[in-house]
Amino acid sequence: LYSQYSKMELKDILKKNRSLERVETDSLIWVYTQMTIKTIYSNDTRKDIIDITNPEVTKSANYVCALIEKKHLIHINDTTFQLTTKGKFSIIFNLCNSNSEPERFFDQEVVADCSGVAVSKNQILTAGHCLNESNYANYYLVFDYKIDKNTGHVNKIIHSANVYQPISVTKITGNAYNNDYRLITVSPSLPKNRIAQCRTSG
Repeated sequence: LYSQYSKMELKDILKKNRSLERVETDSLIWVYTQMTIKTIYSNDTRKDIIDITNPEVTKSANYVCALIEKKHLIHINDTTFQLTTKGKFSIIFNLCNSNSEPERFFDQEVVADCSGVAVSKNQILTAGHCLNESNYANYYLVFDYKIDKNTGHVNKIIHSANVYQPISVTKITGNAYNNDYRLITVSPSLPKNRIAQCRTSG
């Protein structure tokens, strides 16, 4: 299906009560399926990074950042941000709670809207529907966003060295449904240990 609008762009249209007559039917169908059909079949084998012992996997986690709205990060001082979450995963996503087996991550707190991976010293790759040209400046890109193994809760004290400012985003060209990616230019530059090793050909 062809999508003229990303999920976030359509949400903005709905919030502003603008007419949906300008939105193509295929766009609405695409967004609806992306927002509602999120089923995990068979056993749920997802794990938090704190539960993984494979060193290659834990190393890869260093390259990944969370896209967090600036309103959820309070700048305390030159070295520290205070994180505020949106609420529990179970409430925001209306998860089921069976007495015998609640859904995974039921009580975890939520704040990130999307994730990205560093591919160069100034660029982060993310999904195209996560940000657009009109809202990218409302976000920070935050590394080391994870559950604290000692407390079982999200670490809410974020070092400023792990917080990056988006400077620009690339435009999506062609069919947005098939080309769902963007490159975000960030500041300051990323250190080498944050940058994933990616193929440049083949």
